[in-house]
Amino acid sequence: MKNILKLLVFPFNVLIIFACITCNDSYNDTLKKESINAENRTVQCGPVFGDCSSTFTTYRSNIPVIIEQCTVLVSYNLDVCFDDFDNAKSVIFTNMEYEWGVGCDSIRNSWSDLYIQGFYSTLNTQMNAFYNSISIQIENLEAANFTLFPCPSSGNPCTSEYSAFEFYVSDCFKRCAVYDEREDIFNLIEVKCGDACCRRITQVCYTDGVIYRCPTRLVSNYGAFACSGEVADGACLGILFGNCLNPCERVN
Repeated sequence: MKNILKLLVFPFNVLIIFACITCNDSYNDTLKKESINAENRTVQCGPVFGDCSSTFTTYRSNIPVIIEQCTVLVSYNLDVCFDDFDNAKSVIFTNMEYEWGVGCDSIRNSWSDLYIQGFYSTLNTQMNAFYNSISIQIENLEAANFTLFPCPSSGNPCTSEYSAFEFYVSDCFKRCAVYDEREDIFNLIEVKCGDACCRRITQVCYTDGVIYRCPTRLVSNYGAFACSGEVADGACLGILFGNCLNPCERVN
């Protein structure tokens, strides 16, 4: 089964990356990375595998995801834990980052305007919701690649055995506004302001080609939590604003 999965996943990556080579060349000047640099992370934020018959690990790069007619290119680590029957007990996502692709000017301009007007709370809400929407679409995309536990024929599907999406987000963060003279816009990025790890667990089952999400959804801090508010020198080459935020705000 693991060999079959590798055959399925490898063409998926190659096709997506090949399809995006042209768009990366065309829009390289406008792509803006919108997440904390993984190299700056000091707290391990991810799963500890225990009761798995086998596991599968890979890295996804430049996966196109469309949110409100805006295409972003998403990268993340993927780990899968299987039971003895090759059902995916857990599908685990870490280190998700995205870059702007095409059709995103409206969103970027709106966020820039909110920053200029000082509506930081609204801006944070919109940016967090955007990240959360990407994370859910990525979960849906990956679910089709693996055999999840089937929903029962009757009764509450969440009382039977289920699969789980686990999504991890690391680091407390502040937002940083960097003015781009060429585009006359403020680009908004996240910079690290403390050590933290957040885990979102969503219980799911699968039937007739449809993913069913159980009502139970757990979003909580996982391991160390110390949002000191301190930002490393040079991390923000613009203007820091707002509070030091818990990473759980991005996936809640």
